[in-house]
Order: sequence, then C-alpha cells, then structure tokens
Amino acid sequence: MAGALALAQAQSPDALQVQAELTRQLQREHPGVLVYTEGDQVRLFARQATDIVNGDIQNATNTLRDQMSAIDRQIESIREEVNRRQIMLREQFARMERAISQMQSQGARLAAFAATLPRVGIAGM
Repeated sequence: MAGALALAQAQSPDALQVQAELTRQLQREHPGVLVYTEGDQVRLFARQATDIVNGDIQNATNTLRDQMSAIDRQIESIREEVNRRQIMLREQFARMERAISQMQSQGARLAAFAATLPRVGIAGM
C-alpha cells in the first residue's frame, strides 16, 4: 500500500488518473475506510474556510463584528458618562457662582454697615 501511495504522488501527466485509480483500489480493499487525496484535502480546507455559516472566515468575521459591537457599546457608555459628568460639573459651577455672588453681596452689605459705625479711637494711640 505504501508503494501505491508513492505512485499516486508521482509527477507524471497521468498522476491524477493513477491517484484516482489507487483511491478506488484502496476503497475496494478497505471498505468503510475514508481515503482522502490531496485534492480532497484542499477542497475540504477550502470548504471549512469559506463555509458561510460555520467557516473559519465567517467565524472570524462574526468575532470581529461582535468585538466591534462591544466597542461601540463601550463608546456609547463612555459618552453617556461624560455627558452626566458635564451636567454635574455645570450644575456645581452654577451653584458656586451663586454662592460667590451671595458672599459678595453680603460683603458689600457688611462694608456699608461698617461705614455707618462711629470710629472709636483707642486711648494712648
């Protein structure tokens, strides 16, 4: 059988015919045993790689789509968080400005009140 396989790999113009005949002979001699030729292996690989449902390329494409969707969700989540923080900071800033305005107003009232107080001198100075 090893000699038959060596013949199937020959480089003569009839190599494919020899390989096909040897494949048939192996299948007759060993029924139920699967015999894969190089062509069968290439076709099987191509089918596994390009199958539109479960092929390697489709699986890689699906994985990349899933990763892109996850990244898109992360980006959206980050944008929402940035918007929430921006709103919070704007509200804090507005409260701070109101507090500063109230303190300035209170300071002006205290200054006006202090101006109405009589000046008292300290003895000995």
